[in-house]
Amino acid sequence: MNLNLEKMNSFFKPRKIEERLIVLKPEVDANIVFDNNTLTYTGDIYNIQLEVLTKFYQNYTINVRGDVYLNNIGIKKLPLQFGKVEGFFCSGNRLESLKGCPIYVKNNFICVNKTKISLEDCPSYVGGNFLCCSSRTKFTELEIRNLCEVIGKISSFKKTI
Repeated sequence: MNLNLEKMNSFFKPRKIEERLIVLKPEVDANIVFDNNTLTYTGDIYNIQLEVLTKFYQNYTINVRGDVYLNNIGIKKLPLQFGKVEGFFCSGNRLESLKGCPIYVKNNFICVNKTKISLEDCPSYVGGNFLCCSSRTKFTELEIRNLCEVIGKISSFKKTI
């Protein structure tokens, strides 16, 4: 999604976050298709799109025809429930669980976390590589495969802070 300069300037003007998100909502909406309680977004999701989706579409399962990038944004929990995505990259946060993770990841699933988490709520299918690390925990390949069908390589290591 290419936000034009005028909209970007409008987003960053000092005002309430709700007012800034309303400016961006029409552009995000142009990439959305609804089907009952499921919303399909076409394009990659970064922090700005995440903020709009969280504000206006909290009660939907979010499918993404693109990748989801939630890196280093300071979240403790995923603010949305993702369904099917092409790639999922969530690193440098302090997640307390994987609740909200996509159920199906077409390509790679990467979650490198600064806090201890479990594999509960991890995707059930990953078509690419699966990398999940947290402080104090190294998951075994068997633990991961018991919860998730992974087509690519599996990696896990104990992350030091």
